[in-house]
Amino acid sequence: MTQISKLKGYITAILTFITKDIWSINIKKASSGQSFLIRLIRVIILAVRGFNEDRCIEKASALTYYTLFSLVPIAAMAFGIAKGFGFDVYLEEYLTQKFHDKEELLTQILEFSNSMLANASGGIIAGIGVVVLLWSVIKVLGNIESSFNEIWAVNKQRTFVRKISDYLTIMLLAPIFIIISSNATSQVSVYVQSLQESIPWVSQVYGLISIALNLLPYSLIWLAFAFLYIVMPNTKVSFKSAFLGGIIAGIVFQVIQYFYIKFQVGVTSYNAIYGSFAAIPLFLFWMQLSWIIVLMGAEIAYATQNVKNFEFEVETKQLSHSLKMKLSLWVMHRIIFHFEQGLPPQTSDQLSNSLDIPHRITKMILNILLDAHLIHETKTIDEKSFGYSPALSTDTLSVGYCVETIHNAGINSLDIGNIEEFQNITKVFDSWNVKEDVLLKRV
Repeated sequence: MTQISKLKGYITAILTFITKDIWSINIKKASSGQSFLIRLIRVIILAVRGFNEDRCIEKASALTYYTLFSLVPIAAMAFGIAKGFGFDVYLEEYLTQKFHDKEELLTQILEFSNSMLANASGGIIAGIGVVVLLWSVIKVLGNIESSFNEIWAVNKQRTFVRKISDYLTIMLLAPIFIIISSNATSQVSVYVQSLQESIPWVSQVYGLISIALNLLPYSLIWLAFAFLYIVMPNTKVSFKSAFLGGIIAGIVFQVIQYFYIKFQVGVTSYNAIYGSFAAIPLFLFWMQLSWIIVLMGAEIAYATQNVKNFEFEVETKQLSHSLKMKLSLWVMHRIIFHFEQGLPPQTSDQLSNSLDIPHRITKMILNILLDAHLIHETKTIDEKSFGYSPALSTDTLSVGYCVETIHNAGINSLDIGNIEEFQNITKVFDSWNVKEDVLLKRV
């Protein structure tokens, strides 16, 4: 019984550390080694928590469904663009090489996509074919964006015009990137060998160059994932966070793909049950697993970029009304100062860093000031983040006015039953001050 109690105590202590204590440590006061370790633990906890809370496995299932239905239109669009640049043969060779274990399925997809391209490029229904093609691609990319926006807690989707421009740019660059990445290693290798013959010192470092060449395809996959994490969410994502998520997702993707191809579990039994359709359930499994990895990388990118916003998470919920008011005046003072000096409006991160207030608390205070209509948001140059400036003339923003406005923000009247008794309380409250206090029972 004692052992069980000890075990429960350990589990409780671990859970308390994960949910509360780890977020209450001020890493600015810790050493560089401790700061890195604390940050790493926070990122892991936040990524795992986000993966669960954002229902990423369910999202992966939904994306698998949408991808399956849009596979042929996407392939048709990619081949159409590749054909325009004269790269269609290279793209087909690359896909055949990558999906050699799913040759039958790939052949069917290529046949359908070529048929769709033929219908879209000629005849009476050419216009309808192009519209269907574009709509299918925009639809699946829109669902990918929605999933990423939920992970990054972004409520606003791209406008339809931006969707068309951004998504078509992605579709234009994707096949070109695939072709370049597939030929990059061989082309660079040939170039290095030619340099080795003409420049003597190149042969001395050829071993290092060879290692770099072997890592090049993996690096391109990491960059592809990073590009996805930067472009798809309708918010600003730093390259550092996206690349870290891309590296981890890319490595896991390569490992899973290797084992999937090498040791396909139950292939024999699937062939016995499904016959020629055996490739379909295996392909669906691989596709869902791929989306799980993509979303996992997105959670890591989000956690890396936003881990600072979860510092003092518990304390933020427990701040007193008095402290919130003081912090609101402090943030308001800084916003007014920047405005008066003619400086650009500061973002939430800039205010947090300049005032040395935790990011989560800064965002909460900014929401209080926004609700009171004391400040308003202005888009920054990249249009993916906001700066904050006074919503009123600074000559009217006195301490008393700000306190009163924050105090009265929101609904100030309510249709309730015993209105007379409530009015008595209201009169006492409005005339109350600390020096002339009154007992509630005497009201």
